Amino acid sequence: KGVMKAIGEIKDFFQSDPLGKKLVEVMKEVGSVCQMVRKKARMALKEYVRKLIKEDE
Repeated sequence: KGVMKAIGEIKDFFQSDPLGKKLVEVMKEVGSVCQMVRKKARMALKEYVRKLIKEDE
């Protein structure tokens, strides 16, 4: 029961507290930045591999 109460309090913090809401916004933004970085890294790696394959031919 103590764990469920703690989870409820945390959920309430992120849903109703102004600071909690701001943290949610910031974390969403961080998540989107991470997705963009991963996408750019994958594109760069893909291009690098293509160049290596082209050199091998």
